Amino acid sequence: MSEKYCKNIIIGAGPAGLAAGYELAKAGQPVLIIEAESEVGGLCRTIDHNGYKFDFGGHRFFTKNQEVQKFWQDLLQEDFLERPRLSRIYYCQKFFAYPIKLFDALLKLGLKESILVGLSLIKTRIKRKIKKMPEITFEDWITNRFGERLFNHFFKSYTEKLWGISVKELGADWAAQRMKDLSLWQLLKTFIYKREGQIKSLIEKFNYPKFGPGMFYERVAEEIKKIGNEIILETKLIKIIHNNNKVEKIIAQKKNGEILEITGENFISSVPLNEMLKSLDPVIPETLLNMVNKMRF
Repeated sequence: MSEKYCKNIIIGAGPAGLAAGYELAKAGQPVLIIEAESEVGGLCRTIDHNGYKFDFGGHRFFTKNQEVQKFWQDLLQEDFLERPRLSRIYYCQKFFAYPIKLFDALLKLGLKESILVGLSLIKTRIKRKIKKMPEITFEDWITNRFGERLFNHFFKSYTEKLWGISVKELGADWAAQRMKDLSLWQLLKTFIYKREGQIKSLIEKFNYPKFGPGMFYERVAEEIKKIGNEIILETKLIKIIHNNNKVEKIIAQKKNGEILEITGENFISSVPLNEMLKSLDPVIPETLLNMVNKMRF
């Protein structure tokens, strides 16, 4: 067993872990980060396969926060490219623009289906006025703005495939945050009046690192190490040793089987919550452990 010490220990070199490490390093604080994978970036890393680069899902960059924009721009410089947005959903052997563009959708759905979509929305809006339909789930939020028929055409299967859970389990607040101001009526107004910049979800351009989002997190990792800090890859968390409500050290294992005992003063975990809780030693109560085992990430 090898022993290490660092004042600040971070578990996980994904976006959250690297951001925490970067801020600490900038403030002159020593940092040690462990990461189970062979690359940094977590779910935002970019992998190389036979000379081609692939992302884990679509990662575009768009923010109204100028501090965040500057952070990315400063690190990537000329490698922070601007690209036109081009997203499509393949449905009924046709490619539909996503987010939905009214004319595109109506043209490809055909006259009959477009009329049914319109009637579905009118029906939904009438029901909403009479019954004051609640907005608890993602399904509620979308249906209230697009009607049941369009929801079933596009949003339901796409969202469930992307997130791996039912739309009835996703909250309405999540939909509101992701699709701010977006509705069929708003799409109609945007189409008729050609108003720009009014729907956040309808941005036409976005920034993207030249070689994928993983490139940015590799740059962050380089900056952290440049100041003299350490990032240990292919090292899996085994235990988090705690006493009197304070973490004292962690036990980790390298790919070659070597065990590391790392002590410190401050510990930050950016790994999935269930993984972190199951690593605690002493273990958490069985009732909590059962709840943790039901969590999905």
